[in-house]
Amino acid sequence: MTDIYLGFHTSHNAGVAALDQAGDVLFAACEERYTKRKLQTGNPNSAFTDLAHFLDVTAGDFDRSGVVATPLLENISRNLHLSISSAVSGRSTSKSVTELARRFAGKLARNEIRNYDRRGEEPFPLPHTDIVDHHESHAFSAYYPSGFENTEVLTLDGVGQCYSCTFSTVREGVFKTRKRYYYNEVTIGADYEILTGILGFSPDRHCGKVTGLAAFGRHNPDCIKAIEDFFERNWKASDGLNLFDSRHRAPDRVEMELAETGRTQFAQYSREDMAYAIQYISEKKIVDLIRANITDIGNRNICLAGGVFANVKINQRIKELGFKNIFVQPAMDDGGLGLGAAYGVMKKHGSLKARRIDNVFWGPSYEDSAILEAIEKRGLKFERHDNINAAVGQILADGGLVARFAGRMEFGPRALGNRSILYQTMDKTVNAWLNKHLERTEFMPFAPAVAAENAERCFPEIEGSEYAAEFMTITANCSPYMAETSPAVVHVDNTARPQLVTESGNEGFYEVLSEYTRRTGVPALINTSFNMHEAPIVCDPDDAIDTFLRGKLEFLAVGNYLLRRAAIC
Repeated sequence: MTDIYLGFHTSHNAGVAALDQAGDVLFAACEERYTKRKLQTGNPNSAFTDLAHFLDVTAGDFDRSGVVATPLLENISRNLHLSISSAVSGRSTSKSVTELARRFAGKLARNEIRNYDRRGEEPFPLPHTDIVDHHESHAFSAYYPSGFENTEVLTLDGVGQCYSCTFSTVREGVFKTRKRYYYNEVTIGADYEILTGILGFSPDRHCGKVTGLAAFGRHNPDCIKAIEDFFERNWKASDGLNLFDSRHRAPDRVEMELAETGRTQFAQYSREDMAYAIQYISEKKIVDLIRANITDIGNRNICLAGGVFANVKINQRIKELGFKNIFVQPAMDDGGLGLGAAYGVMKKHGSLKARRIDNVFWGPSYEDSAILEAIEKRGLKFERHDNINAAVGQILADGGLVARFAGRMEFGPRALGNRSILYQTMDKTVNAWLNKHLERTEFMPFAPAVAAENAERCFPEIEGSEYAAEFMTITANCSPYMAETSPAVVHVDNTARPQLVTESGNEGFYEVLSEYTRRTGVPALINTSFNMHEAPIVCDPDDAIDTFLRGKLEFLAVGNYLLRRAAIC
């Protein structure tokens, strides 16, 4: 195999991706799935190794590679401009001019021309490695899989190489970035993370809990004003709470300070009202930002990437501005940067056009022999089924709970049927007892998987959001029919985060869902990620079996094999 374009990044949620010469994704995975450490940083060595094994490639097969980084001189210029801009505007920044001078003098002395973390040796010698900017990687990862020839592209996160936000426009396939904001100018992502910490959650990992909690809050003007004033002061204070400032505080210390701020400055407000407030503030700021930067919204498509767009409620709010179609990169957080880097280096050296993707099953898969070996080494009883999907559909129709491990692993933070836990949608108590089994503390109901042909019946306002919903990246308002037949997946605000399942996108999961619907008449199934709390989604058969046993789940469909807990205990 030749003419492969490789992309990788080594920071927050490190990962790797490979494209063929047509721009199709051959493989993509994040390191956390292999190390079992959530949001793993450093060289994605295990993901590299798996990619090489899966594709049967060597170093000579890579035409070019791209890494997410900033060249030294550009990094100096960008940080210096940020420091000067911050001084003029009175906004705090984590890097002073004095510190920058000391830091970059050291880099020049060591002749470091690239600013990316080389933790450990790269598994392959990669002589043709280009640097791709952080937010360009986000933007490329959103645009090229969208299939839109003409679109707006918005990236938004906490910080990425000084910036937090960019606006780009694509016309007839020509990509142009036209606006960039420093991270202390557009602070939406950072503020949401800080408020998450103030509420006692992990800023890095638990913003989604706050999104779910927000629906239980009320519109409290005093609370909203208090939080707005807090952040206005915070970004003007030299000693403000800054998640990106490592000069004075270790991460654990920052989390302690955030929680203490919640106890001392916001004790009069409920967690629910505070969660509502930051969600309300964030949505309003994003709406204002988009309106200030995009005209003629009703005739535009929009593509989104960056950690802020893990917030599915924000994505719905953006679509409601009137965009014709919306697409959210399924690996919208930093886990998608390696894919964006691969697109970036191919854009520079090859021929690349936007191509709509059918699925994101780009990780490893496992033969029956490997699955059987994992089962037998534990001495577990099993059944082998010639039609495992029909068997799973029947178990679900009979009220059983099934963990499903099948085919290639999904790329991104959402389980989309191949590394999923499935259950019927009528039991409203499921959120409490299943989260207890999985040791989770969640406020958002589980997501429904619905066959794409039933989308409008369940989500009457979904037009233009269907593509995003294939990857569970947007919420939608539910119909009375959906609320009646699937109360377990409808949130208190009458929304759900659907996954629209197509036969072409995932034939096996579509068969499970079709069999279940045929037997019950109900179009939706609960689909939640196959993992324990704070653990990445399972990757290999050993992970699947261990999580099945630890979570005390009823059934495990792993490849063509079925394990029953009742037969094990």
